[in-house]
Amino acid sequence: MPGAKFDGPGVTNGQRAWLTPFATKEKANGLDILTMHSYIGDQTTGTIAGMLASNSSGIYDADQTALGSTKTAASIPQWRMSEANSYYHGGTAGVSNVQAASLWTLDFMDGIAAHSGDGVNFHGGTSTQFPLEYSPIAYSGLTPTGVQGVYYGELLWKLAGTGSLHAATMSGATGVTSWGIGNNVVVNNKGTSAVTVDVTLKSSAAHASEYTLTAPSLDSTAITIAGSGVNASGTFKPSPKQVRVNFKHVTVTVPAGSATLLVTH
Repeated sequence: MPGAKFDGPGVTNGQRAWLTPFATKEKANGLDILTMHSYIGDQTTGTIAGMLASNSSGIYDADQTALGSTKTAASIPQWRMSEANSYYHGGTAGVSNVQAASLWTLDFMDGIAAHSGDGVNFHGGTSTQFPLEYSPIAYSGLTPTGVQGVYYGELLWKLAGTGSLHAATMSGATGVTSWGIGNNVVVNNKGTSAVTVDVTLKSSAAHASEYTLTAPSLDSTAITIAGSGVNASGTFKPSPKQVRVNFKHVTVTVPAGSATLLVTH
């Protein structure tokens, strides 16, 4: 198979010393994707507060920076988190499978994209070793029974479409994260109070569709996007709110423990 493509080294958090020598040695042998694995810590240590704080704690930044710089220096086409999720050994019940995990997932993906990453594979599926509380899709045996927190973060990112990633300009609130994808914007409010923000778009638009990812609380599994959950058969019927855009400005209120996506038209 002389044309086979490979990824690697697939090392875990902090083992950055492998990246450069592996890429240097294997780039002529079919290495197409530079990879690592990433978790916050063991499932016995999982908390909602710890999970939500992890994206801004710096625990990912050094790895993601090293992956990006090695990709460039060795001329590897892509880098990717080939296995990742919140807490390893299956995640923590009430932490890794709830609304808080949706919001954590959004910030985690933003960090990867901001470091020139090309994607992430969230660990999930089924296991005979331990329950996979963090799996995007839940199963009974081999039968899908529904989706969980991580899935909704992925879905909101998918709804944002394609385009260049950039910092979003907004005013009216602190303690929230935000970014733009093309002319669309995500505002992630992990706080305990609703926030009203004025968002400045990259380009002018006539109006926008507002998709809010929300639940009754951060530890709730009753998650919806624009009023719709995703059922076991994959059915998803959102009803986004239509909001006016004043040239480049949109005012949006994001509930506590929720994220809002503005898709411009």
